[in-house]
Amino acid sequence: MAGQKELIAKLEHDLSTIQTLSTVHRPDAEENRMMQHTVHALQSELDNLRADNIKLYEKIKFLQSYPGRVSVCPSV
Repeated sequence: MAGQKELIAKLEHDLSTIQTLSTVHRPDAEENRMMQHTVHALQSELDNLRADNIKLYEKIKFLQSYPGRVSVCPSV
């Protein structure tokens, strides 16, 4: 009998928890679409920045290999 009361109490607690979770804010379809759009836009910006960094790195390497170049960072 005591085991059944404990089980009932646990089930009531679980039911209460589930009911509480069902009231927690869940993003609706429109909000989800907007978040996906934002993530896509940020990923595109990140890809562009990476490409720019590669181009700048290549330019720096080219300028460093150019004969008669002027050193940008003086030796210490």
